[in-house]
Amino acid sequence: MVNYKNLRLNNITSPQYRHLLLLIFWPIYGLIFLILERGLTLPYHDIYCALDDLIPFNEWFVIPYYFWFVYIVGMLFYTGFFDIPSYRKYMWFIIFTYLATCAFYVIYPNAQQLRPVQFERDNILVTIVKNLYAFDTNTNVCPSLHVIGSVAVSYGAWNSKHFKTPLWRILFSVVTLIISFSTVFLKQHSIIDVIAGFAVCVVAIPLTELFCKKLYKNAYNWDATQQNTESGQNAPSDRSKVPQPSDSKPTTQPVTGQSAPLPSEAMQPALSGRMRETVKK
Repeated sequence: MVNYKNLRLNNITSPQYRHLLLLIFWPIYGLIFLILERGLTLPYHDIYCALDDLIPFNEWFVIPYYFWFVYIVGMLFYTGFFDIPSYRKYMWFIIFTYLATCAFYVIYPNAQQLRPVQFERDNILVTIVKNLYAFDTNTNVCPSLHVIGSVAVSYGAWNSKHFKTPLWRILFSVVTLIISFSTVFLKQHSIIDVIAGFAVCVVAIPLTELFCKKLYKNAYNWDATQQNTESGQNAPSDRSKVPQPSDSKPTTQPVTGQSAPLPSEAMQPALSGRMRETVKK
């Protein structure tokens, strides 16, 4: 878990906290999307296919539709505290796909005319849907950001070491599909928008992998070092406790019962001279 107690403005660019700079994207994106939704009036192209008429309206799908916001923020907080490498990939995937989608909205302005005018039922969920229609415009629908955001969460989960079991992966995949298809049952999107959203994700995943691999090559090594240090695996060793080879030359001790070592060649001339003096005497 990342410790943010020591986070200050003057150390936010340090290796421990610089990932938080990616959060600057959210207010920038919010401003861009607000301009697209409320500030521009463009010649919109109608997004529609015959399959849309075969999909019935169902107000119950407003629950997973709104759960999307919890889904996005929940993964953001979780990876931001417990899995920074996954957080980086998650954020860059969102940055690339959201900005590319907004650019497409400008290049090819689009809208849909699928919303029902009258509702067969009258309940609290229908009321929530009516409020959704009143707040959210029917423009900028293809590709679907609901689909892209949902896939982004699954992508972050699949990259996280905490969610790599088959059960977790199946759970995130199912939730992503339910949220994605909730958009067509609420008549917020055409099935074309959903397919286009998945297509954007298929292209963005390998690009994000390649980008992060190059950008964070050294950062991943730093993360691994930090994790090992926190778990005690990379603690500095105490060299004083490890026997070190001696720099001094070993001394030869004569062993009882064995002959003493022969004198060196340098000492032999001197010994020979002394022996001759002894014979003369």
